[in-house]
Amino acid sequence: MCGGAMKCVLCLQLVALVLASSVNSIFTKNVMPAFKERSSLVEHIAMGAQVGMNSCKEMFKWHRWNCPETAFHRKYEQAASKEMAFAKAIVAAAVVHTITKNCSLGIIEGCGCDTDYESFNENYATGEGLNMTGLEQKTKVDWTWGGCSDNPEYGMQAAKNFLDDLDDDGGVKGLINLHNNQVGRMIVKSTMEKKCRCHGVSGSCTIQTCWMQVAPFSVVAETLKKKYHFASKIVIEPEVANSALEEIKLPRTNPNSLIFLQKSPDYCQTDNTYGWKGTKGRICSKDKNATEYEEKMSCRNLCRTCGHRVRKRRREEKKNCNCSFVWCCKVKCDVCIETHEEFYCH
Repeated sequence: MCGGAMKCVLCLQLVALVLASSVNSIFTKNVMPAFKERSSLVEHIAMGAQVGMNSCKEMFKWHRWNCPETAFHRKYEQAASKEMAFAKAIVAAAVVHTITKNCSLGIIEGCGCDTDYESFNENYATGEGLNMTGLEQKTKVDWTWGGCSDNPEYGMQAAKNFLDDLDDDGGVKGLINLHNNQVGRMIVKSTMEKKCRCHGVSGSCTIQTCWMQVAPFSVVAETLKKKYHFASKIVIEPEVANSALEEIKLPRTNPNSLIFLQKSPDYCQTDNTYGWKGTKGRICSKDKNATEYEEKMSCRNLCRTCGHRVRKRRREEKKNCNCSFVWCCKVKCDVCIETHEEFYCH
């Protein structure tokens, strides 16, 4: 993704663009000076952040808050709402997930997969921090650790060092951001799955070799979305909020829960403070085959309950069609125009 003599600078600019931050603000705070020499790691952090943002947008496509780019843009004030809690957590999780997978593939210098099974044996005995079925926890299976497991520790540390410094403003919101970043990082580890390969005569599977692997990111994201629905609102007393920064502490809360401080804004209306455009102009769905509840209710929730009408329009889309192979060696296609009906809030 990055290359050439200016590789490090370009990668840092990429992270700045992806996370909507400035390179200067990052390095005036001395965020991981080693990253200046580790441009390849910064590149993977940027890749992970993009995965997190794309996943967030897809998951909230039919919600009033649809994970806009402004949610990650540092020039806008960000409310300490449950939506921002999710946004922080999913980016942190995606960075850990991306780095962990790429370490196992051997494409990041200085890290790799995990061949130390002692920690896995300790956790597996209690079922702690591993994604296992109840049957696996209760029965003795004839298997041994082997191969090379994914090792999330390196990615967790990189995400912590880089993202936490960006999100720590030294106040209450900063502490909330750090908590939600931690929830995002830990979810990658807690959803890891045991994978096994059979051995034995004629594939009889008399013994298995097993290793730990991070779950697909879709599983990680869905787990985080469940936490979003059950996020905990915390209350900060005025005397705490006004105390010296080093004395500020959050109320005791579940370390595995997303937390937020402020009620969600009215996402129906435009709010320039938060860079929010409102729901006017948003696309909604009347697809009878829709399976998600949010999609089925989108025209009602995005439009009607926000005071907008649902309008229909036709949209033309150009696509390649009637493609054929021409000797030698190219593919020739016609350009076809497809007409689609779509509904939107007006």
